[in-house]
Amino acid sequence: METQPDFRQVLVRSMMFIVTNPGSLRLSAPKPFQSARACLAHSAAARRIRSEIDRQQALLARIRSYLPARVAAHCTTSILNGETLSLYTESPVWASRLRYLQGELATSLAGEGINIREVRVRISMPNSTANPRRHRHRQDLSAENATLLRSVAEATNDPGLKQALQRLSTHARG
Repeated sequence: METQPDFRQVLVRSMMFIVTNPGSLRLSAPKPFQSARACLAHSAAARRIRSEIDRQQALLARIRSYLPARVAAHCTTSILNGETLSLYTESPVWASRLRYLQGELATSLAGEGINIREVRVRISMPNSTANPRRHRHRQDLSAENATLLRSVAEATNDPGLKQALQRLSTHARG
């Protein structure tokens, strides 16, 4: 089963290529009162971006044809920059399997005239499963523990510790 890469992922990867190769595009200023769609429809830069996306998708299809079906389904994006091929997958497990096959893949592509000196395998987490920042849930202080902290603060001789315990005791819930 061959899965199509997410258009957004391909676009982001292509834009990364363009950013790392700034001489590949020359953008012109849009004419006033034109929609973005109208500007892009007649833009040579947009045609070059679309052409690059098509080229990268064709390369990915060729790469997938040389991989075992289970591995190919998890190879989400490929970018060929000079003689460096970057492959993207969604998890460390599939990245490991791709690394194991990278020599065989480079040899197969060399048979098609695509010379690859280096294969980089990267992990690209889908946006929906990106690691969200983990927020700690603040645990409220019970009234009983607040009372205990106040009594310990009263019995403490150290003024700094006494003040800290008293401040902490004010965080009781309810």
